[in-house]
Amino acid sequence: MKMKNINFLNRTVCFFVCLSMLVGCTTGPDFDNLDKMIFVDYQKLDMYVGQEIQLTASPTNETFNFESSNSEVATVSPSGKVNAINVGYAFITVTGNYPNAVAFEIPVEVTIPGAFRIRGRAGANRAAVEIDIRNSMIKLVKITNLNTGVSEITDIDFQEKLFTVDLLGLQTGISMFEVVCIDGYGNESVPVTVSINVYELYYTANSHETDIGMTEIMTVFGNGLAVIWADNAPEKLEVAYTDADGNAVTKVVSTDKPLYLLDFQAYPLSDFSYTTIEGVLPEPTALDEAFFKINVVAESIECKRHIVSTSAICIIPVCDFDLGGYGVGWTNRRPDGVEDNMYRASLGDFESAEADIGDTYLNATFRNNDTWLKFTVYVETDGNYQIFGYYATPNNSHRYYDIDNTSILATESISTGGWINWTIKQDVASVYLSEGVHTIRFRKVADGGIFNITEIRLRYLD
Repeated sequence: MKMKNINFLNRTVCFFVCLSMLVGCTTGPDFDNLDKMIFVDYQKLDMYVGQEIQLTASPTNETFNFESSNSEVATVSPSGKVNAINVGYAFITVTGNYPNAVAFEIPVEVTIPGAFRIRGRAGANRAAVEIDIRNSMIKLVKITNLNTGVSEITDIDFQEKLFTVDLLGLQTGISMFEVVCIDGYGNESVPVTVSINVYELYYTANSHETDIGMTEIMTVFGNGLAVIWADNAPEKLEVAYTDADGNAVTKVVSTDKPLYLLDFQAYPLSDFSYTTIEGVLPEPTALDEAFFKINVVAESIECKRHIVSTSAICIIPVCDFDLGGYGVGWTNRRPDGVEDNMYRASLGDFESAEADIGDTYLNATFRNNDTWLKFTVYVETDGNYQIFGYYATPNNSHRYYDIDNTSILATESISTGGWINWTIKQDVASVYLSEGVHTIRFRKVADGGIFNITEIRLRYLD
């Protein structure tokens, strides 16, 4: 395999050296020989094992020969159909069946398909692994608990979508999982390791043992906390936490609807507790207490906070915008009032059911002008920062970053050449951010077409 890599590199380098020498020795294109040149619709092939791609050469009124330099990696038919056989490198050479035709070489790299993105989510003695598949070549996903050696295989049947695998009955603490994608030929992708801090969500203040848990979902966003109560919760509870100004807060809440605390202190994380106020437990127990209090350590709650540091790039998934619903966290509404945003609902945010977030790829689609998503972030160190967007679109469009109500126009052209061509674009060359909490509102303005964005990235400059 190493020798194949070296040969591939040597041939590629020689090709471009010769090409540069030819360019340097001429004063311009040889228009007299244009009719002798071969044009092919692919300059390079990045393929998965088992994939087929049809090459088309021109002039279309001529016939051509196709040859592979390594048929163990990729074969090519007389008509130009390339088949990826094994992992490795090859060249497809195209020659014309007419006098003085100039041969054309296409580099081919064959790999094993993998996931676009893998994320881990913690739960109470459980975990969830989210696997974002964006190709139709994967048959199975194998998840191995590296703590126990136990593997679980999920059949995804070549579907392109976001899969969530629930892992139950886990011990508290750090669990390490290895995720491997397997194609239809049994080939395994490069393993991806995911670390998840599994916690025991419910415990009593006086250390009594109990099975009572009165919440289903608890998520900390950049600007607050969302709580979905379980069916066994009493009608009312008293909750206690620290607000964003550092004040201790207690209030009585009804459990017949979700709880949204936009004043919840997210930086640093506040603990959260709730207590029954009826004087009895919601279910019979052996405890003699008249009141039942549950403390939840904030680090145990699923966190969607955004912390900007100097040591690493801060990656903000656009699907993790602020809590608060329309007009507070977002205005980027789906067309026709469609309400099926299951990702936000899975985090407890039912107020964002109409937000234009794709449940399959977790990207935001911006269709209309003056629509926006807002993100609350915490900057650890004063300094200048660059801002990037991760886009896919054949269109151009103007974007603004409203940072603490100061608008900055994104500088770089947004077009990536297509809806499946994801590219990072530098939007802001430098902006000064002081230590502390800031709000970033990403906004589409002026003329331009529809675009998708999946991440916003902040990088420390100086």
